[in-house]
Amino acid sequence: MVNRTDADIEAVGVIASPSTISIDVLRPADVVSRTVEVTNSSGVDVVVRFDHVESGELFEVTPPIEISYASSPQQVRECGQQTLPVVGAGEHVTVTVTAHLPRETGNEAQGLSGESLLTFAATEVAACAGAAPDGGPPLETTGAEVVWAIAAAAALVLAGSWLGRLRSRGAR
Repeated sequence: MVNRTDADIEAVGVIASPSTISIDVLRPADVVSRTVEVTNSSGVDVVVRFDHVESGELFEVTPPIEISYASSPQQVRECGQQTLPVVGAGEHVTVTVTAHLPRETGNEAQGLSGESLLTFAATEVAACAGAAPDGGPPLETTGAEVVWAIAAAAALVLAGSWLGRLRSRGAR
């Protein structure tokens, strides 16, 4: 995996803000959402492909913590075999990140941590159509990897700590 600095991300003209979010005090049955704005300041319309990977012990318990991502773009476009959101030059799309710790996740989750990483790659719309604006070869994909530590280890440790406090109250 390539790690990029905020300066690298801004250089490609498509940035996410905030680039890191945390979710703290997650209790069983809680559903917590946060939003991230992906802004296109590149000067050309782009399609954005999102991908995410979860890791850590909180994703291995039964039932595991659930992380979901959703966006509501104004426009979409077919690009390859995917329908992707279009972010026009100077525009943004909002991504909603939701964390849910199922009620059935018991005390075995206390003290555990996990991380959900969301990455995105922006491609100029003209490249999806297979033609460059000047009739030359198709433009290359511009990838901007952004790592968002969703329900990051510290936040999930807080959730585990809360479960520990809940358990110790029940022992009294």
